[in-house]
Amino acid sequence: MRRLLRYRPSPAVAIAFVALFVALSAGAFANLPGIGSVNSGDILNNTIRSRDIRNGTIQTRDFNRPNVDRRYVVRRYAVVDGRSTPPTIVRGVGAVSVNRPGTGQYQVRFNRNVRNCAYIASLGDVDATGVEGPGEISTVGDNASVTGVFIQTFNSAGTSANHNFHLEVVC
Repeated sequence: MRRLLRYRPSPAVAIAFVALFVALSAGAFANLPGIGSVNSGDILNNTIRSRDIRNGTIQTRDFNRPNVDRRYVVRRYAVVDGRSTPPTIVRGVGAVSVNRPGTGQYQVRFNRNVRNCAYIASLGDVDATGVEGPGEISTVGDNASVTGVFIQTFNSAGTSANHNFHLEVVC
């Protein structure tokens, strides 16, 4: 026992050891990420997958647009049977309704704001069994709603006519 007490550290050494421990652990503690505070430095490249991200939390505007691979951007679309009364959405993503205020005029509504998006439309059959007749189509944002797109369809002579069509909205 006497031998053990002979090697006892002085109070100055004990205080220095405690100060060293606090200094080293405080730096490590400061680098721990907090709840909901992950930044790009905390993530290794190519490690985040879609299952790691909650649905609806990342939008196109969150990406640096020149680096976005468009294959992974969610698009909204609608395939519309414009010849039926009333017109119907046969299939689509984000499309919630369609109405026809006049011959060859359609208003397609989506579940989100599409005002600053690109609208791409073409005449087309609603299934894979045939082709839509000749004609023309044009699109513009619906002035009545930020969630809508206004479409006009015409026959090949330029007269308003009801047609089936496909509409894609890319934001």
